[in-house]
Amino acid sequence: MAPALELMILGDVHVELDALQHIIASAQASGTRYDGLLCTGDFGGYAIRPTRENTDAQTQLYALGVRAVQASLEVLGAPVLFVPGNHDTPEVSGVAGCRSIDRLGGHPEVQIRGWRFVGVGGSPKTDAQFPYEWDDRGVAGELRSRELTGGNAVWLLHTPPFGGQCDIGGPHQEHLGSRTLRTLVELRQPPLVVCGHIHEATGCEGWGETLILNAGAIKDVRVLETEGQMVSAIVYSYYSVTINRAREMAVTNHLCVADEPNTVVDAAMWCWRRQRLTRVRPPNRVIRRARR
Repeated sequence: MAPALELMILGDVHVELDALQHIIASAQASGTRYDGLLCTGDFGGYAIRPTRENTDAQTQLYALGVRAVQASLEVLGAPVLFVPGNHDTPEVSGVAGCRSIDRLGGHPEVQIRGWRFVGVGGSPKTDAQFPYEWDDRGVAGELRSRELTGGNAVWLLHTPPFGGQCDIGGPHQEHLGSRTLRTLVELRQPPLVVCGHIHEATGCEGWGETLILNAGAIKDVRVLETEGQMVSAIVYSYYSVTINRAREMAVTNHLCVADEPNTVVDAAMWCWRRQRLTRVRPPNRVIRRARR
């Protein structure tokens, strides 16, 4: 049996430092001791323009944003593992306590409590030409040689695998994930795959023996149910994943409403057991009470 594990999951950050501070405060207030914190990247936001040469000022702004994010994450005390997003540079490096596990960048896997953590940063090529993109077909051979294996493994991807519910987005609501990553997930069947990139596709789905979790973005717009009405609100979002020794998982999406500090959201919760995904709680029901 696999060792038990408690993980905190952050989606794309985009240098939303205020959101990050609220999330960290919420996580600390919960009293949960996490074995590790995973982040799907896009640390530096939009400082690097995707279609033109960067000025020195832009490069410095990006570096400052990345360092501010990493410094904030270190406060929680748990090991922080990340992959660069398509808005990051492929060379973005970690600091003490905050490590890249991007196999395409040559970074090694990390082990925590008997679990192996491996990652793939960046995204397939687009017309926008973001800083970290790769050819989806051309990268297949390289990824196969990078020992992305299953077993007691958690895969941290920036881009979701192609063809499920966790990669649907854009103006035409189409699949935007990676076909190569889909092939590898189906072949290796890791117990858990964490991704981001397609913010509107946040949530969970099961693929065979694998649970896919798209953590979206840490700052997002959600439709909340409050007092019998559905309203849109800016929220700060993170996930927690509890894995027991039988590889059964409980996934919770924790939300804070940005402009209402006394509002608590009874957010979505899923249970993954024997390759079956069950929604334990309906999503995004607002409970108005003082936050602890």
